[in-house]
Amino acid sequence: MREKFPVPDFVPDRDSKLPKPPQESGITRRGILRGIVATGALGAFGALAKVSVIPGAATEKPAKAPEHDNVSDVAERQKSLDAHIAAIRRNLQDPDILQAREGAGREPLVTLLKALGGPISPRLLYGTSYDVSELHRKYPVQIKKTFGGDEYRLGNAVFWENAHDQLTAAHVVYGDESETVQYPLPRIDADIVHVKPGDEAPDPEQQVVHDDPTLTDNDIDCRFVVVVGNDTDQLIEPNAADGTGRKTYPGIAVRVTLGLANTFEGLDSMIGRFLFILPDGEARADTDALGNPVLTPHTKQKVAHAEGMSGAPMFVYRNGEYVFGGVFTTLEEIDISKDSSVDVGFIQGIDEIRRVERMSKRLG
Repeated sequence: MREKFPVPDFVPDRDSKLPKPPQESGITRRGILRGIVATGALGAFGALAKVSVIPGAATEKPAKAPEHDNVSDVAERQKSLDAHIAAIRRNLQDPDILQAREGAGREPLVTLLKALGGPISPRLLYGTSYDVSELHRKYPVQIKKTFGGDEYRLGNAVFWENAHDQLTAAHVVYGDESETVQYPLPRIDADIVHVKPGDEAPDPEQQVVHDDPTLTDNDIDCRFVVVVGNDTDQLIEPNAADGTGRKTYPGIAVRVTLGLANTFEGLDSMIGRFLFILPDGEARADTDALGNPVLTPHTKQKVAHAEGMSGAPMFVYRNGEYVFGGVFTTLEEIDISKDSSVDVGFIQGIDEIRRVERMSKRLG
């Protein structure tokens, strides 16, 4: 599946380069990833967590994304996005950042997040070559999984290769409290489910995603990606594109290496997945009309704004095309200083999804 757009110029002026993340001294111990559920994986959307980085963390905020949220001129937004994306991709090749990606140097996770810059507003994409309107129209499907009684989970999926199989995150199918060893492939948060008669894709030519064999996880690393999905219980929050509850998460995806995972306890369950910066507030707790945190009925855990986005499809922007590349699985709020934090999402990439597909075919 490909959506074709004009190829943008990815060679902006050198003046567009983002500030280089500062290197700080004073690391004396590992950071701890908090809120880990009993599965040993990062808390899924029901298990809202916050990561506290070790003392001495850099005090500067991440470099901001283009601030053209209210600019109506498409050409200006296109130029701004092109320059911003190219600058971040250059930054990720900086020797200090390459070192941080492998878990070396001081405060590697903080350094990496600073190199990624601030969140990119979804509103910037409309009308540009990065527009996701067609992706939203065709592919995300909201699904509901009931676990008994009044316990259920809303998530997202895509029709995968045919009109009667849906690809989603495994924790949507098995539940947040399930052991990851129960997944079709242990610790791989993806699953393919056969829909009931009557729930097939009504327009297979338009709605079915097909695997592009030329794309691998190596093609996702350090590229611009978008997650598109439906979160219909979040109709009024700012990251919804319209009154339908559509959400778009744009960002630059970076693979979690073994070295990076070893610097933060609990991040080992994310090895091989991709992290990226979410729009502000998506990893924060929902509140009710009185301002109190919304809690899940059974586990009494806080619910994130992104609660319903589990399993939403991710598309990679490659050579002017959007190509399907994975599913959205997990998110965390990560402190990068005493008074600053960023919302980070995690994606299960296409290589592991292919492994799940092969397993699904063997099991029939």
